[in-house]
Amino acid sequence: MIPIAPHVYLTQFLCDDVPEQRELGLRMAKELLTICQVVWVFGSDGISEGMAAEIELAEQIGIPVLYKNWACETV
Repeated sequence: MIPIAPHVYLTQFLCDDVPEQRELGLRMAKELLTICQVVWVFGSDGISEGMAAEIELAEQIGIPVLYKNWACETV
């Protein structure tokens, strides 16, 4: 497996505080998602708007979504 974390990678060259760049980043993240075989959702702080959109897309195109609580589980 190769992890893809768009929120880590894309923010290295796109500014999340600039609306046009944020929108571009969200679109790029969705495009990356389409080549994934599974989506792992990590965290214990809730699901952001961007995460929710990616989860919805994964479910629409038949990609399994696994929920992991980083604070309580090991990978």
